[in-house]
Amino acid sequence: MRLREKTALITSALVVLCGSLAPAPRDDLKDRVAALGKERLAVIRQAIDIERRRIDIGQATTEAARMWTRRLVEAHRQAGTGKDEYIAALKELVAYEEKSLAVLKDRFQQGGVTQLAVLDGQDSLLQAKILLEEAQAK
Repeated sequence: MRLREKTALITSALVVLCGSLAPAPRDDLKDRVAALGKERLAVIRQAIDIERRRIDIGQATTEAARMWTRRLVEAHRQAGTGKDEYIAALKELVAYEEKSLAVLKDRFQQGGVTQLAVLDGQDSLLQAKILLEEAQAK
C-alpha cells in the first residue's frame, strides 16, 4: 500500500471515528427538550390547581399562582406544543390575570393590599395580553 493510500485510509477512519464521537444531532436534542417540557407541563398544572384551591380558601396569595401560570406558558414553549395549544395557555393566563386583578382591587378597597400590589396585577395582565397578541400574530 502506498503512502497516499494509507493516508486516505487513516483519514477515512478518523472521519468515521470523529463522527461517532460527535454530539447528538440537533433534532435529538430538540426531542429530548420537548419531552422534558411536556413532563414539566404536567408538574406545573398540578401546582396551579393546588395554588388556585389555596387562594379560594384564603391560604395563598395570587402571586404564587401567577408565577406558576407564567411557568406554564414557558413550559409550552419548551415542549414545542402547537400554536393552538400555546395560544390556549396564553388565553388561560389572561383570564387568570383578569380574575387576579379583580381580587386585588377588591382587597385594596378593603385595605388588605397596597396600591403597588394592584399596579403589579395590572402590569401582569398587560404582559399576558402582549404575549397573546404576539402569539396570535405569528
